Amino acid sequence: HSSIYEGLVTNLPKEVMAFLDYPYNESVEESFMTPDTVFSYLNSYTDAFQLRNHIKLEHQVIRVCPLPKTDTWEIIVKDLPSDCMKKYIFDYVFVCNGISSPWLPKFEGQKNFKGHSMHSHEYRNTSPFEHEKVLVIGSGPSALDIVLQVGKVAKHVFWVHKIKEAYGVDMMMKMPECVVETSGKNSLIEKIILLSLHLSFKSYQMHKFQWS
Repeated sequence: HSSIYEGLVTNLPKEVMAFLDYPYNESVEESFMTPDTVFSYLNSYTDAFQLRNHIKLEHQVIRVCPLPKTDTWEIIVKDLPSDCMKKYIFDYVFVCNGISSPWLPKFEGQKNFKGHSMHSHEYRNTSPFEHEKVLVIGSGPSALDIVLQVGKVAKHVFWVHKIKEAYGVDMMMKMPECVVETSGKNSLIEKIILLSLHLSFKSYQMHKFQWS
């Protein structure tokens, strides 16, 4: 499923996200847009350049192979509705697979943790985190979003990452009062022993946590 969650906006402004030959409509006032605004733009672009007939949905890519002595690629796909295999020849190939199988790390002492672990890919809204102690691991855009959102409803949020300086301060973000930010020193991590929720992020190499 999609990684879109409540309150999500783009982390790049529309001024640098538009195709050069098709700017966003002037009616779009905000620079950082919601998923619905981006989706509407992509649909509009598709229709403006008559691309819809060239888009193959419900097709599984089976093989991508460069053809010898040519500058072309052979693509084998499976048409899922008809269960038929098809072959195409292309000049260029872009691989844009996004996140399909989020990776949750294994670490020492994990079996002692009785709370819930999840990847940010599974995050949808703040409701499961109300009045809870939450550990957020990572420093990417999704981690920052989730810290700011969950920090408004959680009892405590411990935000651990590998960046030497305080990421939230450096980004001039006003953190909720319950958020504690650290670069990952074990002296602080060891205090996080009462967590009932744990969010882990692929960008972070796990320290050796100690759970009570």
